[in-house]
Amino acid sequence: MSELRKRAEEMLLEQSGAMDEIPAEDMKRVVHELRVKQIELEMQNDELRRAQRELEASREKYFDLYEIAPIGYVTLNGKGVILESNLTAATLLGQERNRMVGLPLTRFISAEDQDIYYSHYKRLLETREHQECKVRMPRGDGTQLWARLESVAASGIDGDLASRTAIRDITKRIEAEEELDRYRKHLEDLVRERTAELSGSERRLRRAEEVANIGNWEFFLSDNIVRASEGTRIIYGLENKEWSIPDVQKIPLPEYRFILDEALKGLIEQGRPYNVKFKIRRPTDGKIIDIQALAEYDSANKIVFGVIQDITERNRADESIRLAEKTCRDLLETIQLVAVMLDRKGNITFCNDYLLRLAGCKRQEVLGRNWFDLFIPHKERENIRKVFTSVINEEESHLHYESSIVARNGKELLIAWNNTVLHDLAGDVTGTASIGIDITEHRSLEAQLRQAQKMEAIGILAGGIAHDFNNILTAIMGYGTLLRSKLIDNDAMVHTIDKIIESAERAAQLTRSLLAFSRKQILNAKPIEVNAFIRKFEALVSRLIGEHIEVTTSLADTEMIINADEVQIEQVLMNLATNAQDAMPNGGYLTISTQLVKPDEALIREHSDSESGMYALISVSDTGVGMTRKSIDNIFDPFFTTKELGRGTGLGLAMVYGIIDQHNGSINVMSSPGKGSVFNIYLPIYEPQMEAPSTESAESAVIGGSETILVAEDDKRIRELAEIILTQHGYHVILAENGEEAITRFIAHKDEIHLVILDVIMPKKSGKEVYDELKKISPDIRTIFSSGYTADMIAASDIQDERSDFISKPWSPKRLLLKVREVLDS
Repeated sequence: MSELRKRAEEMLLEQSGAMDEIPAEDMKRVVHELRVKQIELEMQNDELRRAQRELEASREKYFDLYEIAPIGYVTLNGKGVILESNLTAATLLGQERNRMVGLPLTRFISAEDQDIYYSHYKRLLETREHQECKVRMPRGDGTQLWARLESVAASGIDGDLASRTAIRDITKRIEAEEELDRYRKHLEDLVRERTAELSGSERRLRRAEEVANIGNWEFFLSDNIVRASEGTRIIYGLENKEWSIPDVQKIPLPEYRFILDEALKGLIEQGRPYNVKFKIRRPTDGKIIDIQALAEYDSANKIVFGVIQDITERNRADESIRLAEKTCRDLLETIQLVAVMLDRKGNITFCNDYLLRLAGCKRQEVLGRNWFDLFIPHKERENIRKVFTSVINEEESHLHYESSIVARNGKELLIAWNNTVLHDLAGDVTGTASIGIDITEHRSLEAQLRQAQKMEAIGILAGGIAHDFNNILTAIMGYGTLLRSKLIDNDAMVHTIDKIIESAERAAQLTRSLLAFSRKQILNAKPIEVNAFIRKFEALVSRLIGEHIEVTTSLADTEMIINADEVQIEQVLMNLATNAQDAMPNGGYLTISTQLVKPDEALIREHSDSESGMYALISVSDTGVGMTRKSIDNIFDPFFTTKELGRGTGLGLAMVYGIIDQHNGSINVMSSPGKGSVFNIYLPIYEPQMEAPSTESAESAVIGGSETILVAEDDKRIRELAEIILTQHGYHVILAENGEEAITRFIAHKDEIHLVILDVIMPKKSGKEVYDELKKISPDIRTIFSSGYTADMIAASDIQDERSDFISKPWSPKRLLLKVREVLDS
């Protein structure tokens, strides 16, 4: 028997003299009413305690669902100023969230309750323990709500003491409590004053039931009748205050009827506690309602009395929390990011599928294991563990950093981390949560971009000097060759002139090297059978390399044809062979091998020009001194060299890289100190396959002629040189120093001219513009374009045509004469 019931009986006994005048039936009814209200209050208390426990558990588990929580939250600094607010808090107070930030929370607490809040916040600062209080808070529209404030202390920015405060709207609950208090007082007055004012108390009870969404009922076993309060009738959607048992049994959904019957039977026959949750379909609107019912049994009077509550909204709130948790988990599982949570010791409490796929592990192999021992490379482990410890101890904040993890196959992956620290309700650190992005490939692409930018910079430099430099070299080589032809072989000056021509050719080769690694040289690409080409190169390199080095080849059984510039590829292999020779001062083995391979994904992404998807792999390996990791990382950089001063320009391997890249191929190197080096060259297979031209070329004899040739060249030295060379070999030459003059001279001699040599870039009209004009006059005119500019500038000039050809500067007299005869005879 409850304390309230005992108190009522004592009061009845004290006033027994006066109560003699009250009919027994009314007195019984009063006592019964008290018992019902007692149950209602106990249910309310149970509900309050349950809600409190659930709130604390929910807040601890789902505090990161701050923004979508159905409860208002604000974060305060040590002076009580709002640092942040979720949307629910702003909505409760009828304020704009951004205007709340920066204001003290006291601005939103009524003047009557300011002292209550100051005491609340003072206790929080002094004890750093969880504090609660109830205050009134004015809304923006002028109304007022009752709120329960729950605060916990936490370390804020710069170590400033801060708090997190939950704002829960308890207006309806306060109103219900006030109504119940007033009702309880009214009942006491009713007993003392022996009045019959039950109707007024019933109205207040109905109001209390409406606010709390509860109702009470009594089941009289003697006549099988259920009497219900107004609140019960509203919840159940029934009209009458008295129901028969069949009426009541129709309301719950069919699957719950047996459960309710068994619970009622257990209460009456065995005294088992009656606390049941079930669903009903309300007859008035057809809605499905969630119900919780508690009941007790008065065996003396054979009455079951109980309380019901509509818990639909509460269940929806619980479901919202569960849904939010599931949504958060699903998001972490589906995003292509690494997600992991650690406890204070660094043990893994959560990881997503993306991390498992990236690392090649199974979930049961990861959960509970130490993150640092399992995933962090040994060389970084101690440093990363110190970072983690400083975060856990709140000594330092490391929200963003990069570190590597090791997959099961031993591959290291670079991860960019975004971290946060997890706290419990007391503000103590419980662990960390981290989201990471795999930037391994990104860093690789950045390295490739830097390499491309280096080459582009040198390419711009090379392109800027190529034209003038090549014109100068053309004049030096041409006039030197002409002078050499006037001397007999035993003349004392022959050796000197040969050195001048040789130096000019070396300078021309340096220019080609600059253009090669910047991918701006002109390629004369033709089908080449790789194995035949390597056999020819083996014979060449064996004569040039020292006898202390043995050259061997290992060629694929399959014929492989590539579309390449034979001279440039030969230059690549010769450069690699020369480097290998320098790496083996005491002798060793140089091996050149070929294979037909399907490239990996990285090579496919870099170059997708191979129609068949297959590549010819040419490997050049040596048994020399090898290279360090630092040298490998910089090996293809312009001007990088490991040779002593004066023995290398640092352009050789940069040129190799540029040539291979211009052929839509790729090159990499594998090496380590003392274990030699291997350079792997990938070149796309040329399709459709066709017979490669012979790599053997006979020395062509220079043949002159009697045709008339128009030479249009803006550089006077080159123009006069071409006239001398062609005239000496029988040709009749007409000169023009710019584009407009070339057109004028051609019109004047159009019936005589057999060939036109045009500089690509000229004043007034370019070579292409001149060519277009000449074709209108003489569609079949043969043309040779000449230029010292880079390949990209020539390509932009659009000089390709079936009736035109090209000779690059610097050209020698022999090259010029051979090209002229080739075009005239075509």
